[in-house]
Amino acid sequence: RPPRAPAPTCCICINCKLVDRCKLYHWVEEMHQQPHLTEEADFDPSDPQVQVFLRNEEEAENVADGRPLLTTEYDVFACDAFALDKGRWLRLVPDAEYAPT
Repeated sequence: RPPRAPAPTCCICINCKLVDRCKLYHWVEEMHQQPHLTEEADFDPSDPQVQVFLRNEEEAENVADGRPLLTTEYDVFACDAFALDKGRWLRLVPDAEYAPT
């Protein structure tokens, strides 16, 4: 049987020249409850592709009455507007307490 979805990859946005202007990445930040790179994103890519992962977080069992907590992760894996700028996100947020994957 063929796989139902592409193999997981990391979010390509962290290496994109437009990450700080992108409305889709702004939405991803909201979904992950992370601070925005910019308050007003002004670029809207026309054909991004997003993988959505649902995971059980075993270490969160005590918080959810003994049941594993379900978490959601969003990763952009393809985008018509992707412009390679390796390490762009890290240069914009060098002291981040988190790192997107």
